[in-house]
Order: sequence, then C-alpha cells, then structure tokens
Amino acid sequence: MRKALLYWYSEAKRNLPWRQKISFYRIWVSEIILQQTQVKQGLSYFEQFIKRFPDFQSLANANEKEVLTLWQGLGYYSRAINMHKAAKQILTEFNGTPPQTYSEIKKLKGVGDYTAAAISSIVYNEPYAVVDGNVFRVLSRFFADKTPTTTTAGKKHFVSLANTLLDKTHPGDFNQAMMELGALICTPANPNCLQCPIAKQCKGKDNWKNLPVKSKMIKNRMRHFSYFIIQKNDKFFLHKRGSDDIYKNMYEPPLIETEKDISALLQEVESQWKIRNAKIQLIVDYKKHILTHQTIFYRVFYLSASQKEIKKIFNNGYFLVSETDIKNYPISNIVKKIFSYYKKLSTFEKNLN
Repeated sequence: MRKALLYWYSEAKRNLPWRQKISFYRIWVSEIILQQTQVKQGLSYFEQFIKRFPDFQSLANANEKEVLTLWQGLGYYSRAINMHKAAKQILTEFNGTPPQTYSEIKKLKGVGDYTAAAISSIVYNEPYAVVDGNVFRVLSRFFADKTPTTTTAGKKHFVSLANTLLDKTHPGDFNQAMMELGALICTPANPNCLQCPIAKQCKGKDNWKNLPVKSKMIKNRMRHFSYFIIQKNDKFFLHKRGSDDIYKNMYEPPLIETEKDISALLQEVESQWKIRNAKIQLIVDYKKHILTHQTIFYRVFYLSASQKEIKKIFNNGYFLVSETDIKNYPISNIVKKIFSYYKKLSTFEKNLN
C-alpha cells in the first residue's frame, strides 16, 4: 500500500508553490492557510503573503493590522493573529532559527498536533503522521472503519492508525500523499475509485457513501447583526472587534446584535451609544452569511442625528475613517458588502434630513 501510494504521489501530485521550495516558513504558512481553506482559494493568498512577508522577521516586524488586512477574506482570523505572534516567538525565543523537532514546533503559538506533524515530517523527515479531514476519510474507507471521526476517542483512534500506517522512511511524502489522495481521488462525493492507487486493498470502496461515520454534529448558531452607517462630514465610524468572538480584531461599522424591530432598535441606539433623537433608515434588509458553525443574518441602516449627538459615539470606542482609507483596515466580507452600498448614502441622507 505504501509503495503504491508513494509512486502515485510522485507521478500525480499537484505543482503547488510551497512544494517547489521546501522550507519551514513556506510549509508553515501554507499549512496555516489550508487549515480552513481549500487549496484553490488558498493559492493566491499564499503567494500574496509570501511576497509581502517573505520570512519570519518581516512578518514579526509588521503590525497586526497589516497582517489582518492581507488575510481578509480567508476567515478564521485568529490564524493570522497567532502566526504573527509565532513569528515574534521565533525571533525572541528561538533566536531567529525555527524549531526543528515536533515537540519544539508545538510550542509555537497556534500550532497543534496536525501542523507540527506536517512541518516536522515534510521539512525534517520526522515520523509523525498528519491527520486532517482528507486523511480521516481515506483511513475510514480504506479500513472500512466505522469509528466516528467526530469524537475525541475517534480522532485519537485514527491518529494512532495513521502513525501505524506511516512510511517511516518517507514520512513527509507519505503524509502529503495521503492528503493528496483525499483531495483528488477519495473525495467526499463521487470518489474516483477506478483511478485510486490503493483501491485493490481498500475494504470500504463499495460502501464509501457511509464512510467516514460522524456521530454528532456541532449545533449551528444563528445570530442577527444590525450594522449602522454613521457619518461625520465625509468620514465613517469604525471600531475594532475584540479577540473573543468571530472576526477577531477586525474592523467594522457600529453594530448592535439584536433581532428587534426598528422602533425597539432606536431604544438600543440610545441605550448603548447615548444618541438621542436619531433617525434610521434601512439600506439593506436581512442578508444571510454562512460560517462553519454560525449563520449571520445582517441588515444595514443609515443613522442620522445632530452633530452634537454624533460626537457621543467617540466615547464608545469608535473612530472616523475616510472612504479611501477603509481599504487600509482589515474588514470582513460582510463589511465589504456593507460599504458597497455607499453610493446610495446621499439619497438616504436627503430623505433623513
């Protein structure tokens, strides 16, 4: 099985940029990007990231806002925040030389078992198996193993199985071959078993629809966001989100999380921002934005009030940004869409006044 898989990988592997020049930094960046992102989308981000931050030092010396701005659109922004911190770690704790063992690599911020195994095996040829969604699927089908992949015990079981199967002589290539097989051949739907290099030994190929087994589903959280376009002269109010929720440390217009109707929403505006006699007009009614475990329903309002009242929002952590400078702030895809309605604002302004 190992021999067949490694031969297939040598012939069929994709010509990905991080494979062209193997280094700790390039493999690390690619693995972090691909944790929650498909290769097709991740390619351009990888190339942009490497171009702007070609090494640990340039990444460590950048400010967080710049890193997040380059990352925007990829989601799971804690990944970028942790990468930035890890680059600083390498400069301060490792004297600028990245760690070279699995256990030391795991000490880096944001690096867990999976990423440490990928880096240590691909860069340093250490025998640690990589187990991601693709590998879970390949292992489950190959062995017709009905152990649930979504439980802690199940994950440990498949990690142990992967380490048993691992080619200890070529761990980096073997790990990449397993992931590549899951991405190209043993896909979630309609796997190409006829082209699979290990189909002869596969016990689950006739039952692939039922493998892997997922015993429990994470409940999807529904949230309702009301965003407000608030202007002072030709500038917009923004604020920085916290680090304990989605869109960590990203920037956005004033937001109230509520399902309340417009009359109740005005009361929230006065309660939260102390803005009295505000007028609001709906720009966009609820739109749906789906995340992995959350669904965001967001709507956008234009808020108008006297200059005296508008000043009060400064006391709530908001600041003014010109339209041309918004691009210099890391913003989510939702916020990008919100500002795409800017051309309509003059009409709303006239109606409200």
